[in-house]
Amino acid sequence: MNEYLLRLSGFSKTSVVFFSLILGGAYFSFMYDDGTGFKTQIEQARADLEKEKEKEKESDLALKEIDLVKASLESLTQQFNLVSARLPREIQMAEVFKIIDGIARKSELSIKKMEPQTSRKEQVIEIVPIQITAEGKYYELIKFLHYVTSIERIFRVQNLQVRAQDEARMGAPVKITLDLVSYRFLPSEVTSTQQGVTQ
Repeated sequence: MNEYLLRLSGFSKTSVVFFSLILGGAYFSFMYDDGTGFKTQIEQARADLEKEKEKEKESDLALKEIDLVKASLESLTQQFNLVSARLPREIQMAEVFKIIDGIARKSELSIKKMEPQTSRKEQVIEIVPIQITAEGKYYELIKFLHYVTSIERIFRVQNLQVRAQDEARMGAPVKITLDLVSYRFLPSEVTSTQQGVTQ
């Protein structure tokens, strides 16, 4: 230390001031921090924190969406199971005709003709339409339709046409034509559909 002081004492005041200025400039240029660096680091940390918060919000929204999809899938699965349990796996036309005939007798509607139409497949069900021609009064038709919708087996009425046979006479019988559609569940189609989804 004394050696350095001895060397400094050999310099003139001007040289010492000059070296002091150079050393001070170097210190302020390279080593001195007035807090700007810390401010920059703090701002960067805040920006990173905001990005993480946004990512967290997006993750929360995605998780909520996944939960909604799962709940919807469970609900649809329950509905599918309920409907597929009500649909027969085999349809015997004699049995269907017997059901329709029983409903017609109960509602006092006179069935003139029952004719099976061409069935068609749609996804996991087979649609089996039966064309019915009947005669009766309006209230008998209403009772027939009510009983059809009340039984456990699923039927759907389509192409309903009602024509008065004698328009001049009040309460005269009407001629009725309709398609009564029955459904058959196709479990093999469900299995192949599920295999297609999992592949």
